[in-house]
Amino acid sequence: MKKKLSLVLLFVSMATLFLTLSGCGEKGPNTAGSSRFTGLYENTIKPNCASCHVPSGEVYREGKVLLDFSTKSSAYNTLTSKLSVSPSAQYCEGIAYVTAGDPNSSYLAAILIESYSSVNFAGKVNCVPYNIHLMDQQLSEEEKSNIIAWINEGAAQ
Repeated sequence: MKKKLSLVLLFVSMATLFLTLSGCGEKGPNTAGSSRFTGLYENTIKPNCASCHVPSGEVYREGKVLLDFSTKSSAYNTLTSKLSVSPSAQYCEGIAYVTAGDPNSSYLAAILIESYSSVNFAGKVNCVPYNIHLMDQQLSEEEKSNIIAWINEGAAQ
């Protein structure tokens, strides 16, 4: 009887130790929501967009597209609260840059990822999204996937 009890206690102790060391019940790093936008800003928006789309940038100075990607906060506010204004895509004015949960209606997806760009984009007659960024910004498939995942997950800050 003592031997059985000792074996049971040993088993319980080993199981407890194993579960404690393996981090049972703990979640790994959160890749959704705010941490996704932080990564998106640091790894994609800042290095690829911020040189032109900041108050001191060429596009901003010329008054063409007033997007401010100078900080993570300003980038988030710009993407989630501004509507498209583009002299080169006149029929596309007034479309949200990001429609949370819907990349097919998000102008950001359309100007950066060819498969999201279409004639009459977002139901706007004659709207063909500005496509220069399809040529001048060679985003990796991972960067494109991260943009779409962030939008699909609700575009959280």
